[in-house]
Amino acid sequence: MPKLFSILFGALFTCAVAWAMGRILLSRLRLKLYREEEHLLGFVAGSVLLGLAMFALGTVQAFYDGVFLAVGAAVLLYAWRSGALRGAKAALPPLPQFWNRLFLFVYVPYAIYAVVWALAPEHSPDGASYHLGVMDKFYRGHGFFPMPDHMYAHLSQGVDLLFLHAYAFGRHSAAAFTHCIFLLTLPLMIVAFGRRYGLPGPGVAAALLVFASPVAAIDGASAYIDVALTAILFALFYVAEIQRDKPAIQGAILLGILAGGAYAAKYTAIVALPMALLMMFLALRRAKAPVLKPLIACAAAATVLILPWVLRNWIQYWNPLSPLFNAWFPNPFITISFEQDYTTWLKMYPGVESYWRLPMMVAVRGEALSGHLGPIFLLTPLALFAARFALGRRILLAALVYASTYPLNIGTRFLLPALPLLSLALAMAVPARAATPVLALALLFHAVTGAPPVINRLHPSFSWHIPNLPWRAALGLESREAYLARVSPEYRIARMVQSETPAGATVFTLAGLAEAYTDRTIIVDYQSAKGERLRDRLYVATDPNFQGVRRLEYRFPRRKLRQVRVVQTAPGGTRDLWAMTEMRILDGDLEIPASKSWKLRGSDAPWRLHEAFDGNPVTRWRAWRWLRPGMWVSIEFPRLMEMDAVVIEASPDHHAARLQVEGVDESGRWTVLAGEPKIISLAPPLGLRCLATRELLREGVGYLVVPEGNPYAKDFETKADLWGITEAGAASDMRLYRLEQECLTSFSVSTGDSPPQQR
Repeated sequence: MPKLFSILFGALFTCAVAWAMGRILLSRLRLKLYREEEHLLGFVAGSVLLGLAMFALGTVQAFYDGVFLAVGAAVLLYAWRSGALRGAKAALPPLPQFWNRLFLFVYVPYAIYAVVWALAPEHSPDGASYHLGVMDKFYRGHGFFPMPDHMYAHLSQGVDLLFLHAYAFGRHSAAAFTHCIFLLTLPLMIVAFGRRYGLPGPGVAAALLVFASPVAAIDGASAYIDVALTAILFALFYVAEIQRDKPAIQGAILLGILAGGAYAAKYTAIVALPMALLMMFLALRRAKAPVLKPLIACAAAATVLILPWVLRNWIQYWNPLSPLFNAWFPNPFITISFEQDYTTWLKMYPGVESYWRLPMMVAVRGEALSGHLGPIFLLTPLALFAARFALGRRILLAALVYASTYPLNIGTRFLLPALPLLSLALAMAVPARAATPVLALALLFHAVTGAPPVINRLHPSFSWHIPNLPWRAALGLESREAYLARVSPEYRIARMVQSETPAGATVFTLAGLAEAYTDRTIIVDYQSAKGERLRDRLYVATDPNFQGVRRLEYRFPRRKLRQVRVVQTAPGGTRDLWAMTEMRILDGDLEIPASKSWKLRGSDAPWRLHEAFDGNPVTRWRAWRWLRPGMWVSIEFPRLMEMDAVVIEASPDHHAARLQVEGVDESGRWTVLAGEPKIISLAPPLGLRCLATRELLREGVGYLVVPEGNPYAKDFETKADLWGITEAGAASDMRLYRLEQECLTSFSVSTGDSPPQQR
């Protein structure tokens, strides 16, 4: 039970501080709001400000429990002493009794499910892996520090920092319960909107359509951020509508804060800023008021929230928008090819054969899209009938803007930002004369089909939802360890890693795990350029398709050259990644030894070019970008050098690449030296497995986690002696291997193979 108190304190204290910050902001802006709006909009706006304050604390390395307590207490005291908590006397028009009872009839049981699920130990896929995994690292480090090997640490984290604040006092479940409070607040805010604009029935209907949506319920009761973002975006639209009556610069500032806070929560919410500016502009023009100053104030307020994340990433990761737009801002931390593959995958999940199937999958099935909204949302096209009202048209426009980024990631939860507005429009589309019975029946149908017991019967395959009511775990009657060990394979793996590795160990894993439950340094293979590079070492050592077994000899008349370059000439359109295991310069039959005085340059991944000149058969330079014409690698020599051949040792896994060799002589002009190589097949080198292990050890990795589903899992298991690894543990479908230090001095533990000749 004491654990429950710490969870409740962590979440409630965090949200109370956010609410107080918002009330202080609203009191300074002197906006005319109703009493309920001050509470609801104050909490949402204050959460944005608390996220900004947490960013400042992280920047000065001040993530300490005492600091959080002192700052929070000071905010609460100031809000009380300054009168910011007194607020407005006027209340919103009351809900009709029918709608009030219907709202409570659905809201209360769903709230119980959400609260109990949030209080139970957190084990959601993203929450237990990177949302809380990254925050745990920042908390233990007492502030921000570069995490180049973890792409999720590069994202904006305005909501995650609220989780960190709660995590300090109540750990994982406090973070989830903080998000749950956003889930509980969102329908109240939608109802308040309906009350303000004379739409009590549609307001209640929209609130419950969102609240009882299975994917919204599970997302909001977990340490995710989508429901919090949805609340921020709906609050922005709410404030923009209020500003239509009497636009002012104070309202523009609040809009800017909410728009900037949306970006601070999630990159894709950048669409909120142009929408806020547009709606403010239209309101000002409608009121025939000056336009420039309010728009500047709105943009400036948003910039205060956006700029910190942009600057942090630019300084730490060379890319203000990391881990995206790496082609615009090339860097050694995230590869362009990963982004190309990842964004392509997000636009068409496995199991989604056609976009025409999305409506049914989003609304009803949900297996391939990690959740569903509920079958009632198959009627969403009827929302267009709300366009007969001016407010309905604005709601539809805002929904379109919020949903405009959905094609970038077709998972169901990425529709949540638009869901409150779509639900409002759908409810408003019902003719007034039939609204009460139609909306009531629709809500009851939605509530029943979205109830966990019903979903469990209708969806035997996976569709992400709250599956049960784990009240014993929530109340602490079942220990966290016992509960998580029973329900979460990822937790079992994380704890196995924690128990079987020494403090400070670095673990490289070929699959994700619940990072929030281990303090070891975890490098996941796909989350960084380093992870991809380490994985490539292992695969090169195992599979001849990735080894330098093709020798490409580009012969030309002997001549003196100052520069040589290899240019890729094949057209693009394939996902091949140009790679070179070795690049050699010959004069006759003699190789010219590579020298540190050579200047290596390349159109792609220039920081790894040395891997094509290191004489190591397990390392290879890769362009880390899908094949395209004009890619090149060049060598500039310190003086004119005589040569007659360029030799490339390459792997067979990029069939589409076509290369030509060019050179610069005394004239200073590039000329083509050779276009067609002589191809010679080479025997696969020996001793690569231990050599790959040596490379991982050199990178600071001491342990390796391999899932049983990995195509090379059997090789690690049956040839552990050749790898120079020892099994250290196993859990669920994962094996943990210890990398033996002998591989630093021996290339093959069992065979004694000689190392390749070094230049």
